[in-house]
Amino acid sequence: MTDVKPAATAGDDRAFREAMRTLAGGVVILTTWIEERPWGMTISACCSVSAEPPRVLVSVGHLTCVHAAIKAGNRFGVNVLGSDQKHIAEFGATPGQAKFLDTYLGESCLTEDTATPRVGDALAHLDCVVADQLEVSDHTLLVGDVERVTVAGDDREPLLYFDRSYRRVGGNL
Repeated sequence: MTDVKPAATAGDDRAFREAMRTLAGGVVILTTWIEERPWGMTISACCSVSAEPPRVLVSVGHLTCVHAAIKAGNRFGVNVLGSDQKHIAEFGATPGQAKFLDTYLGESCLTEDTATPRVGDALAHLDCVVADQLEVSDHTLLVGDVERVTVAGDDREPLLYFDRSYRRVGGNL
């Protein structure tokens, strides 16, 4: 039998963080343009909103460079990372570091065929224009209309984030 911990109060940050670490999520690089260069930030708060019309939702912190750039340009890219791209996720997640993708990825950062920067080996890339936004606490929830989709078409597994570490899919149940 599993040990059940007592319920926490609404202001208990530690308990909330413990609960959220039990939720697995896909890892994406959110991309935009900063100073006319491709910039990417790792996020795990991304989900599909609807298929018709195609829309996604992402959550972006107010203090990030990406937040200001997306607000100014009204566009963002979603790059779904494969399990072999942990190094890219770590690069995009490092706090206080410039996240110019052209410097880190070199030619693997594609910018000519899409409106937003694309990680060349990503499992999928979605070019989005901001359709709606909602300010929530210190984040903005952005709903993006997907204008273009690029799918790698291979059988690599997605990169997941679970229990404070990167993971891969272990197989079907």
